[in-house]
Amino acid sequence: MTGLQTTAPPLLRAAQWAIHQRVTGLDAETAHDLTRATVDWFAATVAGHDAEPVRILRTALSEDWSAGRSALVPSGERVPVRTAALLNASAAHAAELDDIYREGLFHPGASTVAAALAVGQARARSGTDMLTAIGTGIEIATRVAAALQPAHYRHWHTTGTVGPIGAAAAAALLSGGDADALAHAMATATTLGSGLQRAMHQGSMNKPLHAGHAAEAGVLAGQAAVRGLRGALDVLDGLGAATADGPDWSGTFDDLDTVRNAAALSVKAHACCGHIFAPIDAAVALRDEHGIDPASVEHVEVATYGAALRVAGNPRPRTRHEAQFSIAFCVATALTYGEVPLAAFTPQRLGSVPLRDLAARVELAVDPGSEADFPGRRGARVRVRLRDGRVVEHRAPTRRGDPDAPLSDDDLREKFDTYVEPVLGAARASELARRLWSLAETDDVTGLVDLREVRS
Repeated sequence: MTGLQTTAPPLLRAAQWAIHQRVTGLDAETAHDLTRATVDWFAATVAGHDAEPVRILRTALSEDWSAGRSALVPSGERVPVRTAALLNASAAHAAELDDIYREGLFHPGASTVAAALAVGQARARSGTDMLTAIGTGIEIATRVAAALQPAHYRHWHTTGTVGPIGAAAAAALLSGGDADALAHAMATATTLGSGLQRAMHQGSMNKPLHAGHAAEAGVLAGQAAVRGLRGALDVLDGLGAATADGPDWSGTFDDLDTVRNAAALSVKAHACCGHIFAPIDAAVALRDEHGIDPASVEHVEVATYGAALRVAGNPRPRTRHEAQFSIAFCVATALTYGEVPLAAFTPQRLGSVPLRDLAARVELAVDPGSEADFPGRRGARVRVRLRDGRVVEHRAPTRRGDPDAPLSDDDLREKFDTYVEPVLGAARASELARRLWSLAETDDVTGLVDLREVRS
C-alpha cells in the first residue's frame, strides 16, 4: 500500500489505508458501487423492519431508550446511536435480502451500513463521508472474512464474528479518528464478535441479532477508541487460531490499493438463504424452458456444494425462517411460481399441500464440481424427472446477482420498489430512492430518512 508502514501490524496498516482514502476521496466508480450497496441495504432493512425478532428487540430496547439523533428505518424515529445501529442492522438481516461477499461467506452491508448511518446522522456527516466509511468497513472486513474461510464457517456465522470489524472501522472514521484510533477500534471490535452456526437452528431467532450485535459492538468500539480505549493490535492471530486454521495475516490487506471488494458484492435476487440461489435459478430456467407443470413432476434432484446442504438442507420447514433455509421448499416454490420473493413464505404458502408434496420429492446431493468451486463460485445442477418419463436438467454455474452475473441498476431499483413501496407508499419510496441514489451529493445525512413532509 502506497506510503504505508509495511512492517506495522495488519490492522494498523489497514487503518492507515483508510485514513489515506479519507484524504484522497472516492472515485466515481467506487462511489457508485457503494451507493448501490446502500440502496440494497435500505431495501433489505425496510423489508425486515417488522420481522418478529426485530419487533421483540425493539420492544425490549424501548424500555430504556431516550431521544437520540440517529433514525430507525423506515419510521425515522430518533433513538440513541447504538440503539439505531443494533435495530437497523437486525432488520437488514431479518428478511434474508441483504448483500453477500461470497469469498468470505459474509453479509458485510447489514452491520457496516447500519453503523455508518447511525454515526453519520449523530455527527451530521455528509453523504460522501458516509459512503467513504461504508467502503472502509466493507473493504477491511471482507478481507478478514475471506482469510478465515472455509474453516471458520463450519461453526461460526461470519456476519456476527467479523461484522463488528467493519462497523468499527466505519464508526471510528466518521467519529474523526486517526489511524491509531481506527486500528484500536477494529482490535476491540474483534474481541466483541460472536455468532454460532448452531444458534440458527431449532426455531432460534438469533440470526438477525448477529448482525445487530455486530453493528452495535462496532459502534461502541469506534466511539471508545477515538476517546483512547486501546485493543490488542495482533488480535487477528487469536481470531484465526480460535475459529479457523490459523491464517497468515501478513498479506491480507496488501491489495487494498488495487482491488475493490465493494464491486464484488452479490445482490440478492431471492428472499432466502444465498446457498439456495443457484438451485432456484436452475429450477426457474427449467420451468421457463420446458413449461413444467408442478403436478407432472415425479422427482427432483438438486446437486450443489456441501455447505449448502448443511445450512439449507431442512426437508420439512415449519416456519418462515426454516423455509428460507430449505432448498427443497424453495426449489418447489421456484418450479411452481417461477420466483422466490418474500411473499413465498406466508403461512398460506407454508401450509400448501401441493408445495409440501413437491418439496418432499426433492432429493439433495453433493455435486463434485460445485464443491471444488466453493466458496469463490456457487453453482448447482437441478434434474427433474417428469411423470411421462422425460428427464430435463439445467446447471447454473453461478448465482444471478453474483459479480459474474450481476443485477443491473434497474434490477436493483425494482428490488427496492418491491419491498419499500408497500411500506412507505409510492411517493415516499420514490423520494427515498432519489435521496439514496444521490447520496454522494448530500451535505448532511441527518434527515436522510425523514419523509414526513412527503405526501404519501
